[in-house]
Amino acid sequence: MRPGNAGDREGYVERGKLDQACERFGIAYKTAAQAAWVAGKIESSLRREHLEFGHHKEVAGRDDAADLLEWAEAEGATVKQLRERVREIKAADAPQAADLLASPIRDRAPARRLKTREFPAKILG
Repeated sequence: MRPGNAGDREGYVERGKLDQACERFGIAYKTAAQAAWVAGKIESSLRREHLEFGHHKEVAGRDDAADLLEWAEAEGATVKQLRERVREIKAADAPQAADLLASPIRDRAPARRLKTREFPAKILG
């Protein structure tokens, strides 16, 4: 994110004065709120001056944001390429469908629902 972005300008976000910032800088509230959210998720030390806001938005809140931003900068990746890389990482980390189908939870019999008259007896002992 380039220096002086809407999320950081003059500390408006930290003081909760986003409406005033929007008015002063002539930007839409949604735009400022999104910039503030991204700025809050990406520490200033991790931001890459040569990358667009969209790059930072794609990795905001991820534990591997620094690595992904470094990769994007080194490769000259577009926002779309970074988004695809994030998807690949998510897919590699996600359990496979076959693993989910074979999980012990699926093998158990469904729990029986308590009838209304049984409920107080189960709670009270």
